[in-house]
Amino acid sequence: MLGRNEQAVPAALFQGFKKGRCSPEAIDQFRSTLITAYEQALQKGVSPSCALGAMLDLASAEFQRCLTE
Repeated sequence: MLGRNEQAVPAALFQGFKKGRCSPEAIDQFRSTLITAYEQALQKGVSPSCALGAMLDLASAEFQRCLTE
């Protein structure tokens, strides 16, 4: 578990990305949806490591797409 003021991902990883519009409400909804999907996957028998791996695969693909834009 992360302590206070700790980032899960270093800020340096995001250098070079264009900062887009990002409403706090939209981000909250996105996180809520992601958490719900994760919990549903666990309830269906997906292991936590496989579910997290799938999220990381998606994030990796999205990072790659952002870098090529």
